[in-house]
Formats: sequence, C-alpha cells, structure tokens
Amino acid sequence: MDPKYAVRPESEIVAESSLPTILLVDDDETIRESLAWRLENLGYRVLAAALGREALRVAREEPPDAVILDICLPDVDGLRVCRALMEDPRTCDVPVIILSAVDDRDIVRRCRAAGGQFFLAKPFDLNVLVTVLEQAVGDRRWWGRECG
Repeated sequence: MDPKYAVRPESEIVAESSLPTILLVDDDETIRESLAWRLENLGYRVLAAALGREALRVAREEPPDAVILDICLPDVDGLRVCRALMEDPRTCDVPVIILSAVDDRDIVRRCRAAGGQFFLAKPFDLNVLVTVLEQAVGDRRWWGRECG
C-alpha cells in the first residue's frame, strides 16, 4: 500500500486525481514538508513551490482548489503572486490563503487588495489553517467565485 494512504482504511482511499489539490508556496523547506505531510494525511493532494515564479507556473498548468501562500519569497513578493493569480482567467477563482510573519498594521488590507481571501499570521495554529482551508475549498466547490 502506498505509505501516503497508510493512515486511512483502504475503503476510504480515493483516486489521487479526485482529491482536492492545494498549492503550497513557502520558501521555508521545513514548513513546506511538514504542512504537505499533514495535508496529505487529511486527504489533500499537495503541490509545493519554494518560489513565486514556480508557483505561478504550477498554478497555470494545473489550477489547484486553493493556494496557501507566504508573502516573503526570495524571487517575487507573495502579494504580486496573488495579484497574478487573480488576473489570470485560469486561476482567478482559486481561493488564496496568505500566511505571513510580516509585522505591518496594514498587512491584512494589503492582502485583501491583492486578492487574498484569508490571512493567517505566522506562527499559525495548524488547526485554524486546516479549518480555513476546508472553508476555502468547500466554498469554491459549492459556489465558485466570479472572476473579473
């Protein structure tokens, strides 16, 4: 049996292509790996990127059900990545959860202006992130979002 499914009974195993896909964008390898492991064990398919340009390429090739996005990336500011996702017809309806350790009174407003639907400050509570992610994916699947 594939170790990624070891925590779930075989009766609950579903085809990977039908799992909700999350694009996880963070330059911190420890965060990417631990969060990806946790999300996969909760039934998500995780695509990961360490750079903003890489994240945009991945999202355009295979639009995810949601994006978890760090603001501070080595190549492109995460808010620019968020704006680019919102401006692209292939990804404009994908909910973006922004994670950041940026200490700025205005950061939530800036994230919303860039198109981010949710904001969590680092360090974040994993249970809160999972709850927000479930809401974002559920809302998109039920209601979709209007682009433009």
